[in-house]
Amino acid sequence: MNDSRILDIKHTPGDWHQYEIKLGFNHGWHYIIKSLAQVSQDLLQIDELIIVDAKGQATNITEALRAANNDISQCKEVQVEKAALSAAGNSSSLRVPVKIIWFCQTQFLRVFTMMEVSDEDLRDFISKVLIVD
Repeated sequence: MNDSRILDIKHTPGDWHQYEIKLGFNHGWHYIIKSLAQVSQDLLQIDELIIVDAKGQATNITEALRAANNDISQCKEVQVEKAALSAAGNSSSLRVPVKIIWFCQTQFLRVFTMMEVSDEDLRDFISKVLIVD
């Protein structure tokens, strides 16, 4: 699938495969939250949810999400914009554990997978799961 909203993907292999993705648009905090809500439909469960403030302080808010019945829109910890957000779980569409990091007010996001995924599968995942229309 050739999606013009995906400008570039750089793959770094390792124990976790890292995919640095450059989108054709900047995404803000509200977009990230909408994207996470869409991603949560693909992940069998969000196993870890972390927010990072502008000073680089990371806070695990997984339990806060659980307390909000796994509804990110009801999770008060994400009501104020942060610098980044990451979510980890098992992707049903990629069939591997993933960790996704959104960087606020940038064109970039990062996807980590435990196994290498094909370019076609990754682009399909980005287009259908990560990008919100």
